[in-house]
Amino acid sequence: MTLHDKNHSGSGALPDGGKIPYCDQYRFGDFLRYLNATMSQDELALFEEHSAQCRACRQGVQQEHARMLAELDVRQNDRFLQKAMQKLDDLAAAEPVNLMELIVGFIHGGLAVIRTTAEQLSEEPAYGTSRSKAAISSRQQLRIVQEFKSPPLSIQVTCDAEAEKEKVRLSLSVFDRQQDDFLRNYEAILISKEGEQRVASNPEGEIFFSVLPAASYDIGLVQDTEPLASVTIAFGVAA
Repeated sequence: MTLHDKNHSGSGALPDGGKIPYCDQYRFGDFLRYLNATMSQDELALFEEHSAQCRACRQGVQQEHARMLAELDVRQNDRFLQKAMQKLDDLAAAEPVNLMELIVGFIHGGLAVIRTTAEQLSEEPAYGTSRSKAAISSRQQLRIVQEFKSPPLSIQVTCDAEAEKEKVRLSLSVFDRQQDDFLRNYEAILISKEGEQRVASNPEGEIFFSVLPAASYDIGLVQDTEPLASVTIAFGVAA
């Protein structure tokens, strides 16, 4: 039986004693064909006319669409995870000094730590209260901190998810545990496939980068030409 053979007068009623709306004219396979654009023009017209009056079919299409997006999200993040972890394994084999590693994935419109050598913090600032309005954000946020012994520094990285998909606003600060204060007068050198970006710390010791797209980045922290630490970050989903 084809779609043309069906009676298109259903309205998505509830079966006796049931709670989930159903339709006796269209099924899962029809929703999939609709979403994959494999219906003929006549079939498409009939289905859209029917679904305008059928709650069960509208719900079925929405649920199938959500399932398809979720499967795509998982496949993309699997590829991203494999690529990013390989890079971090290569860096670990080189035995760099004071290296902070972080892989962040875009999952369901937000940020999630997939792998890191650091500690993930709560939404509260790492040391006392926030020191500037720029550090306060209502966007979904991740705070990561890692401590090093020599020099005795604690590096905090903050990632804010931008409204635009797969974009991140990145900031960082360095806390000198020996001086019990935030480090000042240092700079960060961010290197990506697009080139190099050098950013100096502000008077409060914070560094803010422009909005970054999904990619891998290497950041070198330097004070008076002396290297302090390196941060390698991978954001998003690999193409």
